[in-house]
Amino acid sequence: MVNRRRFLSYVPALVTIPVGSLLGPAHPAHAAEVAGLSPIENLMRAHGVLERAMLIYDEFRRRITEGRSIDPNLVTKVTTVIHDYFADYHEKMEEKYIFGPMEKAGKQFASIQDLKMQHGVGWELTERIQNLARANKLTPESIGYFQVYVKMFRHHAAWEDTVVFPAFRSLVSGKELGELGQTFEKEEQRQFGPDGFNSVLAILADVEKRLGIYELSTSTPKL
Repeated sequence: MVNRRRFLSYVPALVTIPVGSLLGPAHPAHAAEVAGLSPIENLMRAHGVLERAMLIYDEFRRRITEGRSIDPNLVTKVTTVIHDYFADYHEKMEEKYIFGPMEKAGKQFASIQDLKMQHGVGWELTERIQNLARANKLTPESIGYFQVYVKMFRHHAAWEDTVVFPAFRSLVSGKELGELGQTFEKEEQRQFGPDGFNSVLAILADVEKRLGIYELSTSTPKL
């Protein structure tokens, strides 16, 4: 069953989050951009982290299907990154600072309810994968969990990047976006240190190297 605590936090409801100046009138596309990483860039960068993790999940699934063994510690390293960086940082910031104002403004409301529900389901799937790895039971059951997680979150991230984030961008000015970007960067540094993003990538890169899929050329088909 889906974790009750996480599930209840994603049940669609009227939003009461105060949004302050974030909900000013729509701003034209040529509004002045600000220095530094914008919140949208921060979130899309996190999607890159997630995609790296999902490429590793694809490799785990392939090896289990072929009857090959996997070091369960590699699986727990990836699930820890997904829990700590993606769920406990990316998703929480996204829900508070992107989804909340959009719901209040009536922008993409139905889509956001689906996305929040998927956050909860993703948390539960990650828990199940992590528990199987800790028990050294990476069996065909885990194949299904890897598969549905990857299918859901590839769709999820693509929808956010192409529908939700552009809609949010129309709600804020360049100045407001810059201020929000600083909020994101400060929270990321608070949770993961001044070089947090690179340290997270280093964990995934180490797993990729141990699986032999780190080099970009490994994904190039031979025609």
